[in-house]
Amino acid sequence: MTIPRMDPDDRNPDSWRRTSLRDGLRCGSEVRTVVERAHATRLPYQYEYETVSSGPRVADEFGTREYTNARVRFNCGVEGNGRVKLLTQGHFWGGPDRHQRFKAQYRRAPPPTETVPFDGYETWVNYRYGVVERDGDSIEFVPSEDGGEEVRPIEWAEMFAPVQRRLVELELVRNPPLARYVLEDIGEWEAFASALRYDVDAFDVGP
Repeated sequence: MTIPRMDPDDRNPDSWRRTSLRDGLRCGSEVRTVVERAHATRLPYQYEYETVSSGPRVADEFGTREYTNARVRFNCGVEGNGRVKLLTQGHFWGGPDRHQRFKAQYRRAPPPTETVPFDGYETWVNYRYGVVERDGDSIEFVPSEDGGEEVRPIEWAEMFAPVQRRLVELELVRNPPLARYVLEDIGEWEAFASALRYDVDAFDVGP
């Protein structure tokens, strides 16, 4: 989008009236719905996203009162056969607790399946404790001996909010009507639809 340029010394009211940041933008009924964008997204679908959080936001996003910093990379995808796969990997540090490096992969099998979206996801989790040493934007992790690894189902309510946000997008790409129906049934459709509607980075088709 090209931002319209205007002369701040122009004294003609018509020039100001006809020029705004909304020029050339889709808005109102012109904006595609979340379901329309999900329908238009082709399989296989894959993208990466990274988030960096600090302060109270870490507790809000990742359900922890101990850590004050988080860096997480998301590798998100829906395979051509409909399998949902989400890999998260990153670090938690700051606060009184030991720093942590982790990886977690969430999966839901392709159809036909007895599982439903936003229920339980088969999850592989790997974590190590240690010390995060930060130099500018780079992170060096010095692990200790303890950690763990397991595969288990994780319920929707247990998941971090950023993980839920990515899974909602993937489930909508996989099966838009079913994903919307289940989200409406659990009372979470409006919140996620509002967050996704103007998110230009969601789906293959913009608003």
